[in-house]
Amino acid sequence: MIQFCGAKKCDLCGSNIVGEEKFKALKDGSIAKYVYYGCARTRDPYCKLPYMREENLITQLRDLIDHLTIDELGVRGQMDLEVDRLYRFHRDVMENPGGYDSSEQRDIDTKKYVKYLLANGTIEEKRHALLNLRSRLIVKDKRIYLDAALAEEACK
Repeated sequence: MIQFCGAKKCDLCGSNIVGEEKFKALKDGSIAKYVYYGCARTRDPYCKLPYMREENLITQLRDLIDHLTIDELGVRGQMDLEVDRLYRFHRDVMENPGGYDSSEQRDIDTKKYVKYLLANGTIEEKRHALLNLRSRLIVKDKRIYLDAALAEEACK
């Protein structure tokens, strides 16, 4: 199942980024599955954006989360509810007293939760986290950026 389709745009032509599953027969007889993301080429059939592996995409997205505020993530409402629910679970069920000393600690926990979802969540949770970003994701030269201006800065 392709996880992140429609959440990103190609910086070269503006088409959506789509995923493709590839299967490879291994010497031991098993089959390995790889997912690659690249330009759908709906606006430019000759677009030169290279494909990137899903593992690389997830790593870059998780790194990007560290540089965003919770408001830029666009997940404050829903993710804060989930983080609060997890906190209450630890407090009430696991009998782990504590709490947030500051709103900054809560934001850090929310970011950790979004990063966890990107790595380990269901397809729906991953899509929800990406589609709630306040900025659109741009793919350029196998790198993920928040918008075209950031992509231009990175290439200088």
